[in-house]
Amino acid sequence: MKVWLALTTSILFSVNLLAQIHPYDSRADEVDISHYDLALDFRSMDQSLIYGAATLYFAPVSAPLDSLVLDLKGLTVNSVVRQGQLLSFVQQGEFLAIDLPGVVSGPDSLTVYYGGTPM
Repeated sequence: MKVWLALTTSILFSVNLLAQIHPYDSRADEVDISHYDLALDFRSMDQSLIYGAATLYFAPVSAPLDSLVLDLKGLTVNSVVRQGQLLSFVQQGEFLAIDLPGVVSGPDSLTVYYGGTPM
């Protein structure tokens, strides 16, 4: 149970949680992430590696979105997929910037595939 809690805590990237920790961060005003579906692969735990996919269900709060910036610490993103299409992204430090094709003006979802050693 401790491993699951630690991995889940390490994996969850939440703009809403960020707003509670850093209330001045304007990203929390731009998007509402309603929930996540997580799929985790622990087969490489003997090497302290995990692989997973996080599907984020989100909606713009006030204005349409053309990008999404998330927090992701200690894991490397392999790909981001929305509606079967690979999206371009940049991972720098603890941030993951995802380019959305066109603009998203209503509820949507995307899946982030990642791997690495959880912190």
